[in-house]
Amino acid sequence: MFDSLGDRSEDREFWERYLKLLPKWLDNGYLNPNPQKELGRLEDIPKGFELQKKGDVSARKLMYRIA
Repeated sequence: MFDSLGDRSEDREFWERYLKLLPKWLDNGYLNPNPQKELGRLEDIPKGFELQKKGDVSARKLMYRIA
């Protein structure tokens, strides 16, 4: 993770602390992931682009079933 752009020790220290806390923050509700909306299968991706163009997608993850 840190090798692709080179690491700086302060970046590494920050992320190591953050990644240890992340599961606890998710469990206690301190952080909440965006809600998901499943739009269908891969052929429905253009429909998702249209929703985004119209401004109908805000703070949601658009999901598509692949298998």
